[in-house]
Amino acid sequence: MSTQNSLEDNTPDPSSSQIALRNWQQSLMEENGTPAGQTGIIRPAVAEEMEEPEEESDLLACNLCYRPFQPDELTVASNERFNWEAAVVVCKECLTELKLEMRAKSSGPDLVLGVVWAAIGFVLTTAAFSLAIWSVKTNQAYTFWQWIGSYFAFVPGFIIGRLVRYGVGRRQSLEQQLIAIFFTLGAVVLIAYVGLLADNNNFMDTVMQTTAHRIAIIDFWVFLTVRFWPALTTLNFQDNFLMHLGIILGTIAGILAAYFSSEGARIYTRPFVR
Repeated sequence: MSTQNSLEDNTPDPSSSQIALRNWQQSLMEENGTPAGQTGIIRPAVAEEMEEPEEESDLLACNLCYRPFQPDELTVASNERFNWEAAVVVCKECLTELKLEMRAKSSGPDLVLGVVWAAIGFVLTTAAFSLAIWSVKTNQAYTFWQWIGSYFAFVPGFIIGRLVRYGVGRRQSLEQQLIAIFFTLGAVVLIAYVGLLADNNNFMDTVMQTTAHRIAIIDFWVFLTVRFWPALTTLNFQDNFLMHLGIILGTIAGILAAYFSSEGARIYTRPFVR
């Protein structure tokens, strides 16, 4: 009997064990910041940790430095004006670096090569136009053939501009564009001069009734001051208005073609749209 009583005295009271367990759980919840009676609520810190991946998923990486940015902080950049297929999405800092690299001026040797290639384009275009003019100089539309170099000045302008761009290594500078414009105007003037020679020689052959096609050289300065410059700067409604308009607009088109076709690589941008 005494042994049984001693065992009963050492057996823990069930009600006291439950109270101790609840007190222990309550102390743990208070340490974690969870109020009593809300054992199923996740701690705020844990909730924030679970929301962070969702916020990071809204960020996009720059294609150059690979740092994450908000979409409105990125810019689409391309080195071609109308081609955005090969464009890259960059941040502001990388865009500034790209622009600085593209603004590198053409060096002296590059410009020399640009002049060489411009001269090659000048020879090719003037030779082709002059050969065409001389071969059809007996055509009744002699006025058209005489000024064909001005009407279609965009052809030598584009060819010379592209060759200048190739010669300078596709860099960008105002000097290379001025070189292209200078040689384009030279080609236009020379082609018009050849046209005047062909017209004059055709007239002489007609008057003299010969087919010798002798070349009578006309003073080039007289041609510039008396023939070419007035045709380019005047718009006389009583003296072949369409001819003067074609010469003026054609020459302007040639200058623009030389300017834009000779420009080097640039950075064209547009806002990034997700």
